[in-house]
Amino acid sequence: MSEARPLIIRRLRPSHWLAVDAVAALLLAAAFGLASWLAEGGRWSPALAVVLVATLPLAVRRHLPLPVLALTLAAAVTAPALGWDEPYVAVAVAAHAVALLEPRRVAAVALAGSLVATAAGFAVADWTRMPGETLFGWLLIALAWTVGLATREQRAYAARAAALAARRAIEQERLRIARDLHDVIAHSLSVISSRAGIAAHLAPERPEEAERALTLIGEISRSARADIRHLLGHLREPGTPAPEPLSLEALPDLAARAREAGVEVDLRVEPGLRVPDALALTVYRISQEALSNVVRHAAPTRCDVSLTLTPEGELDLRVVDDGRTAGHGPPGFGLLGMRERAESFGGSLSAGARPTGGFAVHARFPMGRQARFPMAGETRFPIAGQTRFPTSGQAR
Repeated sequence: MSEARPLIIRRLRPSHWLAVDAVAALLLAAAFGLASWLAEGGRWSPALAVVLVATLPLAVRRHLPLPVLALTLAAAVTAPALGWDEPYVAVAVAAHAVALLEPRRVAAVALAGSLVATAAGFAVADWTRMPGETLFGWLLIALAWTVGLATREQRAYAARAAALAARRAIEQERLRIARDLHDVIAHSLSVISSRAGIAAHLAPERPEEAERALTLIGEISRSARADIRHLLGHLREPGTPAPEPLSLEALPDLAARAREAGVEVDLRVEPGLRVPDALALTVYRISQEALSNVVRHAAPTRCDVSLTLTPEGELDLRVVDDGRTAGHGPPGFGLLGMRERAESFGGSLSAGARPTGGFAVHARFPMGRQARFPMAGETRFPIAGQTRFPTSGQAR
């Protein structure tokens, strides 16, 4: 089924609206002028002059709303006495422009003046016709004025909403960049710092272990540099192709890096788990930051990473270590970033010291109707059961 296209695709410019108003003014002048001309037997009459004075200026009602309304009101006061009984039509069109373009207080005064002038015109011409004609004229003028005011308010609200959305988009993008930089730099520096300390300690007695640690440092440094260069390139040129999205399949590599830094990782993922790509990236980043905290504050230690689907249909991520209870220190940008990532999918995240010792990070994500997935696609974790990454005594 093809999508219906709007009647007017491009936004009308001021010159276009001027042309529309000019055509409308000419049509009103022709219709009422012809009726007045025929009523006078094909002769020029004062009523015809009033019709032209009231209708032709409507062509510039968007540029001079108040002067145009003043002309129509002058015509409304004199027209009924001269034989033109519908001056309120021109007044309604002019009042619409005033309500659309002028401040609300000015527009309210203009509406009151329009109603008074219309009633005065019929009162001067014929008291017996005043109630019916005046009521109909008032209804038409009030309706046009209300439409103009409503359109003005709607445009103002749309402008405020667009500005707010733009500010929110900028803020979200800024936070996303901050989170990505933090995740890349913090994780890489944590492993580099740990391995550098091991290399310095083992270099005199076990140079081969020190060489292996330095090799790992070089690999992590190059990977981090590539990630940062890509991120900076995307900021300079938004059209830069994005790298392959990180998925659950990258979790074993993440755990392996933590192993190299002295953490015994027990990674358990529910077999056959299917997760959208955007959520898989969020799970990876939260796991990365949580393991980085374990490396920085609790290593050497043991850490359990589990990813399961709860009976309620929620994705449950837990990263629990057995390190020192207060080893993680006060909350920082890492915990804040993890919580923001979880909340962006309608999920929740809690983190804190365990009563029995160590630190725990627990995140839950809805997988049903409440889930919010900004990216399409799906990642399936192919590993059945669990994957263990034991730490050797040398690594500790």
